[in-house]
Amino acid sequence: MKRFRQGLILLALVLSLGGCSSQKAADEALTAAVQNAQEMANYQAQMHLDFVFGGGGQTQEAQVDTKLLQWYEPVCQEIAITTEAGGQQIGGSHFYVGEENGVMMIYMQYDGQWYKSQVDEATIYSLLGHYDMRAILPILLQAASTARQEGEEVLANGQKTEKITAMISEEKLPETLLSTGTFVSAGLSDAVTAEDMVGCGDMEITFWLDEAGRVVQYCYDAADAYQAIADHAYASVQGQEGYEQAQRIEVEQYEITVTMDEVDTAPAVDIPQEALDGILLEESETQTSVMEEAVGE
Repeated sequence: MKRFRQGLILLALVLSLGGCSSQKAADEALTAAVQNAQEMANYQAQMHLDFVFGGGGQTQEAQVDTKLLQWYEPVCQEIAITTEAGGQQIGGSHFYVGEENGVMMIYMQYDGQWYKSQVDEATIYSLLGHYDMRAILPILLQAASTARQEGEEVLANGQKTEKITAMISEEKLPETLLSTGTFVSAGLSDAVTAEDMVGCGDMEITFWLDEAGRVVQYCYDAADAYQAIADHAYASVQGQEGYEQAQRIEVEQYEITVTMDEVDTAPAVDIPQEALDGILLEESETQTSVMEEAVGE
C-alpha cells in the first residue's frame, strides 16, 4: 500500500511538472509571437464575425466578413467589408489607402460612390486601426495568460500550425477589447467604456502559430463582454419614460476569427482607377461625416 501511494504521488508530480513545462513553452511561444507580429512587412487576411443575439423571444444573426490586405513600407492597404443578416447582404464598404503624387490618401466607397481624401497616419489609424494586425496582435498576445499547448492542427487553408489556448483576465479584458476595436462592427466604438464591461469575466482566446512562430489565426468570443455592455445600457434607462417597453438584449455569440493566409508574401495592393478618380473631399465637416459613415462609426 505504501508503494502504491508513493507511486500515486510520483505520478501526480510528473503530471504537474509536465503541465508547468507545457504552459511555459506556450507562454514563450506567445511572447516570441509578439515580436514576429511587430516585424510583419505585409499580410493578407480574412476577418469573420458571428453575432447572435435576441430579445423578446426572438433570435437574430449577423455575419461580417472583412478582407484585409496590408503593406507597411510604403503604407498601402485594402479593406473590403460585407455584412449579412438573415442570409441577405445588408451592407458593405470598401477602402484603399495609398500614396498619390507623394501624398497619403484614403479612398472610400460609400453609398455607391467613390470618395478620396488626404489623410495622415494618425487619421488612418483612428479610422482603420482596428483592422491593423501588426497593432492588434501584440495587444492580444500580451494580454493573454495561463496559456496551454493544444497540439498540432492543420487549418482549412492547409497551413500546419501549433494551437495554443489562453485566457484574458477580467481585469485586462475591457481595455484589450476597446484597444483592438472589437465592437466597432457593432457600432459601439465611441460609446463604450471599460466601466460598461464591469463583471464581464475572463475570456478564452485561441492562437494558431505557424512553423516560424507567427500567429496565422486567432479566435475569441466576446459575448460575455457584449452582454455586460448591453446590461449596463439597459439598467441606465430604468425609471425613464418608455422603459417598460425596452427589452433586454441577450447576446449568445460575438465571435471573431481572423485567418492570415499570406504573411510577408502578400500580393501587391492594386487601387482601381474608379477609386483614384473618386470625388475629392476637402477639409470640412462633410469630409469627416463621409469618412465616419463609410467606416461605420
